[in-house]
Amino acid sequence: MFLRKGCTNSMAGYFFYLDKCLLPIAPGKLQISIKNENRTIKLINEGQVNLLKMAGLTDIEFECTIPQVEYPFAVYPSGFRSAGYYLEYFEKLKTRQKPFQFIVTRMMPDGTPLFGTNIKVSMEDYRITEDAEDGFDLSVKVKLKQYRGYGTKSVSVKGAVTSSSGQNISVNTAYENENSKVISRNEINTMIEENAATVKAIADYFGVPMSQTRDLASQGKITSDIINKVTNNAVDSDVMYTVNVEQTRSQESAPDTGKIRYYKVHRENDTLFNIAKEVYGDGSKYSLLGASNKDAIIDPFNIEQGTVLKIPAV
Repeated sequence: MFLRKGCTNSMAGYFFYLDKCLLPIAPGKLQISIKNENRTIKLINEGQVNLLKMAGLTDIEFECTIPQVEYPFAVYPSGFRSAGYYLEYFEKLKTRQKPFQFIVTRMMPDGTPLFGTNIKVSMEDYRITEDAEDGFDLSVKVKLKQYRGYGTKSVSVKGAVTSSSGQNISVNTAYENENSKVISRNEINTMIEENAATVKAIADYFGVPMSQTRDLASQGKITSDIINKVTNNAVDSDVMYTVNVEQTRSQESAPDTGKIRYYKVHRENDTLFNIAKEVYGDGSKYSLLGASNKDAIIDPFNIEQGTVLKIPAV
């Protein structure tokens, strides 16, 4: 018996799972590419700046051997399976249009556990190769991509607005995410290093020190919906909104978009870009805010909480 180049004996401590399917022979090489979605922009007279954003989707690639005969080093939890079984399983993962878990467990020969990989992915592509040098065995190159849940966000608006008849109408602002993603401990560690202000807001939300946010993440208590709440702070009474209540009201009672509004900074160490994105829905309009608040802003990348800014009409 021989072990093909590029494959490892699964008994050595590497086990690859695609959903509930254990590969009979662990691939000899696994490539995981973790991408960033940072954006570099040019500022007038200030050179370039790099806007740090959340990491992009992870790409995973490996090549595995699917044997046609039973080898003593291959692992079959439910008895020997032919190559056709695995090929059908790969095809089902690719065509059913649902994400699945990709899991790799690692351990030393003495049984000491190493770090693991557990990520929700989609099957992007797989390529089957038959080579005479490999006998009847098949080689399958698999490409996976990280999957992040998403859903429709419904928004309602709260506040006090006067209708054309002079009646006060009460409305409310709330956010609901039908598919909120659980934030992992590793993601919290990255956020602590790159965006401590957001982690501080999460800690304040739960009423715990920042150091305990890692434990909360391990318990699955921190979700993307909570992060949206603490960063957007949509129900903050200091944030002013222009609301269209009814299309048929008189011109006299309609909000005057030509007037300057005011905004009170409600996050620590906020940036002009984030504020422009919140009030205008477009972060690139930060220069408009900067021109109207020269006396109030010293550092556009570190605006103190409580600072009151003018919000000129677009």
